[in-house]
Amino acid sequence: MTTPTGERLKAVETNLDNLTKMVEKLDGKFDAVMSTFVTQAYLQERLAAHETKITELRSEYAADKAELEIEIADSKKKNTFYTWITGILGIIFGGVLMILVQNFLAK
Repeated sequence: MTTPTGERLKAVETNLDNLTKMVEKLDGKFDAVMSTFVTQAYLQERLAAHETKITELRSEYAADKAELEIEIADSKKKNTFYTWITGILGIIFGGVLMILVQNFLAK
């Protein structure tokens, strides 16, 4: 019941051909799937881009914060000045009005 060597080689060759076709199909499927995986290089690139953006935003924040602090200080100075002027003008107006009412009532 032994088969001749030629038939055995033909059976092995057929199996190898089938195996080669299956490996080629798997290789094609792996190539299709590999494009969806994230690589270390891509992750490093995205991380560097995010760090650059964070640095830019921090510098913009610091510049805006300094500008706002200056504006707030100027606003406080103006507010204090207007408070003093309003108070002084109120006192002067009240004094003049009091003198006019006193003169009107005295006559």
